[in-house]
Amino acid sequence: MRDLGPRLREADPVRAEPALPEADVRIVRQRVIAAARTSSIRAAGWQTAAIATAVAVTLAATVMLERRHTSSRAEIESGAAGSAASRARRQLHFSTPGGTRVIWVFDSRFEP
Repeated sequence: MRDLGPRLREADPVRAEPALPEADVRIVRQRVIAAARTSSIRAAGWQTAAIATAVAVTLAATVMLERRHTSSRAEIESGAAGSAASRARRQLHFSTPGGTRVIWVFDSRFEP
């Protein structure tokens, strides 16, 4: 069986075309560099906003879950809740704009 690299080089349609003149190469390189500079600035601002939003949502969810957990623990200690509530798993789910899913599982029996 042949290696994939040589097969791709043989099938490359641009291989038979003549090289670009040096002036055209410089123009293309300058345009690519200029486009990379402007897009990285926009991406950095978008990424900062996305990270700040994710941190704010995570903090808000943590506070909400802590309040809920505290009230659940008070109910369990007072005997108002059943034994199934003490074994229930708590989870926090969220997805990033890029499609990454994050799932935290909180153990109610964990004691630091």
